[in-house]
Amino acid sequence: MGSDNWIDLRLFFVGCDNNNATVSMYTWKECKVNQISRASNRPVCYTTEAVRYAQTAYFISAVIFQMTTLLTNRSLKFSLANHGYSNKGVVFGIALSFIMAMLLLYIAPLHYVFGTRDLHWYHIAQGFIFSILMMVLDETRKYLARRKSSLESDESNWYERNALW
Repeated sequence: MGSDNWIDLRLFFVGCDNNNATVSMYTWKECKVNQISRASNRPVCYTTEAVRYAQTAYFISAVIFQMTTLLTNRSLKFSLANHGYSNKGVVFGIALSFIMAMLLLYIAPLHYVFGTRDLHWYHIAQGFIFSILMMVLDETRKYLARRKSSLESDESNWYERNALW
């Protein structure tokens, strides 16, 4: 599985100039992530190992977004802060899915089976940041759906009539 981790991807962006001398087609910047892969014991930057880290970060972000979607889409109008979450089975499912995702990240033998890699906290935090943004936007949408105009006490408001599905 990890036999190609030593390949430096910058080698594929080398060309020849008019004098048949080898030149780089791009100006490469210094790697800002000084991370050594546990799977290959080599630097991650500019190698095929970086793809596995990116895929793992995407997987964790997808798990976090699924949990956020489950929490925010319980109701069309009512805020999560107002009614809470009383379904114990769903709460258990959310906790179990997060624990299983963390096990895939940090148990080394599973890296070879699933192709995952251990991530730094800031790779995982990016998924949480966008998840929080998604929650704020959804709570704003729910607030606009609940808001009533003083002139239309019995009717639904404009947002509820025109923008709520």
